[in-house]
Amino acid sequence: MENEQKKSGNKLFLILTIILVLLSAFLGWQLYDQKNQKDQVIVEKNTLTAEKARISGQLDSLLGEYNQVEAANGSLSDSLEAKKNRILDLQAHLDDAMKDAKKMQWYRSQVNSLKKDFAALQTVNDSLLQVNQALHTENEQVKGDLQEQKSVNQDLTNENMGLANQVAIGSILKAYEVSALGVRTRGSKEKETDKAKRVEKIKTCFTLSENKITKSGMKNIYVRIEDPMGKVMAEGMGANNTFTLNGETVGYSVKDEVMYDNSAMPLCIYFNKTVDFTKGTYHITLYEDRAEIGTATLDLR
Repeated sequence: MENEQKKSGNKLFLILTIILVLLSAFLGWQLYDQKNQKDQVIVEKNTLTAEKARISGQLDSLLGEYNQVEAANGSLSDSLEAKKNRILDLQAHLDDAMKDAKKMQWYRSQVNSLKKDFAALQTVNDSLLQVNQALHTENEQVKGDLQEQKSVNQDLTNENMGLANQVAIGSILKAYEVSALGVRTRGSKEKETDKAKRVEKIKTCFTLSENKITKSGMKNIYVRIEDPMGKVMAEGMGANNTFTLNGETVGYSVKDEVMYDNSAMPLCIYFNKTVDFTKGTYHITLYEDRAEIGTATLDLR
């Protein structure tokens, strides 16, 4: 009986020992797992912190580059302004990315996209700079050609030189040797006169310059005559002769349509009086559809 009780006690002790061993192993495994999880969280947090700092630096760099572009050009286009605002928004919410590795990955993709956009902007900007430099060189060459042309054409009137202001280049026509005369007719004969009461017409003569660049064809030539009081004269009672030049309405006295073939063309345009001419100085201005091309004065006594 005593032996059986002893054996039963040994068996119970063994079972308790096994249970304690298993419990210790389980608790040890839990402690080890918790430590690993804690270490993993620390590593992940450190990684996110480092990634946040890197992304923050890239956003600051991008913002600085957009600010440089804005400072150089005075303003940004709507699309570039939107990208700049996108950078500011990402900066403002960057702390939210610390809560989620996937969100940090999304931030990284946004920064990479913005960097690619800015790289494309720099490529376009470099191309525009090259084009601008080429245009500047071409402009300097054209100015040189104009200066040479001025020296050859000594008969260019002072009035036209002042009007042209040394920039009559490209396809814009020019008028040379502009003159204005008062005339009267007797039968088929025409006689010049500077007496106001005898003048029947104002005759404006000039030469359209040779220009191989401008398109040939019909050209409108407008003659604007201002009387000594500065009023624009017009043929016909109540005539409303106007045309648009550089977005502004300009009054004229008489218009002529000519067939221009890119070569020098002498022309005379007549303005028939509708009221008696008065004594004083008349100012005549010539226009082509796109520009003012010449001036003259007429003194009547």
